[in-house]
Amino acid sequence: MQSASQRNRTGLYLLGCVGAIVLLSCAAVFGAGSGYLAWQVWREIAPTLTATALETPTPNAQLSGRANPSPTARPTTPTPTPRPTATPQPTPTPVEAQGPAVIPDWPEYHDPGYIRFQYPPNWVLVTAVEDPQRGIPNCHCYWILASPGISVTPPTSDAVQGLFNSRSLADLPEQSVYLEILRLDSEYAPALTFTETSGRSTTDPSTGSTWIVDEQGQLIAVRLKDPLTIGGQYSAEHYVLSEQGEIRAFLYRDQQGRPWVIVARASSGFDEQIPDVRRLFGILLTLDHQ
Repeated sequence: MQSASQRNRTGLYLLGCVGAIVLLSCAAVFGAGSGYLAWQVWREIAPTLTATALETPTPNAQLSGRANPSPTARPTTPTPTPRPTATPQPTPTPVEAQGPAVIPDWPEYHDPGYIRFQYPPNWVLVTAVEDPQRGIPNCHCYWILASPGISVTPPTSDAVQGLFNSRSLADLPEQSVYLEILRLDSEYAPALTFTETSGRSTTDPSTGSTWIVDEQGQLIAVRLKDPLTIGGQYSAEHYVLSEQGEIRAFLYRDQQGRPWVIVARASSGFDEQIPDVRRLFGILLTLDHQ
């Protein structure tokens, strides 16, 4: 027969087993209920989730994308485009200007039907004048231009023959210029003394220049091979009238066939570094006879 203490321990064991079974049953029931509720909630909200919401990356995914960029997303340095090779351009052929130049701020002289040109400010300009008392008209045949510092007196028409091409270089200040323009078909114009008709001429085959000498064999002038263009339209024969080249002459015809001659004196030579020599050529560029 069991003692009373043994019976008490057996009862406690049975009671503990029953309690454990009850707790396990409650947990199972609670878990099943929670799962059922979660399934019901998911079934209600799942249809409301849009495709856009499902495709939106989470913050972690966005951060991961920035921390580990795809190689294709990495900016690349553009390959420099090679510069095109410059095509050599042909050397432009100089084209002779058509018509006289216009120089801003230079005064203009115009004798209609005979001549028009511009000249530098402060230069001296004189022309042949008429003498009514002796019945000598204005010949419209002779003009003188001189750089500042040169004294010039206007001649009457009948004085042109003795005055033209007679000025001495010794009378001219250093680096000065003295210019004469003569219409050769005027009755008051003298005959030229420096062309081939004035003496014997010989052409130098090496330079193409023509040497002109008088009857005694003294050199009168040298006609250079290359002409000079006057006023952008008149091709003028170019003569050198002094040994050092300080006196030059230009002989040409205008649109009407009238002969003209220009004699220029540059006391220090025709060096274009001299300002008044540059101005001299500027005058020649503006000259027109239309």
